[in-house]
Amino acid sequence: MSAVLKLASGIAVYSAEYATQVLALARAMHAESVMAAIPLAEDKLREGFAMSAVNPNIYLRLWLHEGEVIGGLYGMIVPLYWSHENVAADRAWFMLPGRRGGVAAVRLLRDFEVWAKSLGIRWVMPGQTTGVRMDETRQLFEGCGYQVRGCNFMKEI
Repeated sequence: MSAVLKLASGIAVYSAEYATQVLALARAMHAESVMAAIPLAEDKLREGFAMSAVNPNIYLRLWLHEGEVIGGLYGMIVPLYWSHENVAADRAWFMLPGRRGGVAAVRLLRDFEVWAKSLGIRWVMPGQTTGVRMDETRQLFEGCGYQVRGCNFMKEI
């Protein structure tokens, strides 16, 4: 157990013991997002979570509070289609309502940056695709030194 986890709260590397709690977080994130109409494939999520244990280019860390998962960040190293350089991009960054915008979210993001840098990555490119609390999310990213570069669009056809 890490020194951080000896405290009431801290970052933990994902392991199968957290799968049920992480899937509950995924369901909650999906339900409140603008993508709720797109079916959630829990089997695919489980496969992705399991890959984080064997693929060093996948980041999956959780924020625990008194043994309960209250949030997490799932990201990976991805190639830029127009460069030989890779970037670190998130796939999901979610905190339970009431825990958003606080120290846990920022510490997860900072840990993601440290992880990426340790792999030789220079650019971290998180995003926001749920459509939830977009102004607050932007403020949080900007407070952490990020600059807005584009936006996401979605249309059902």
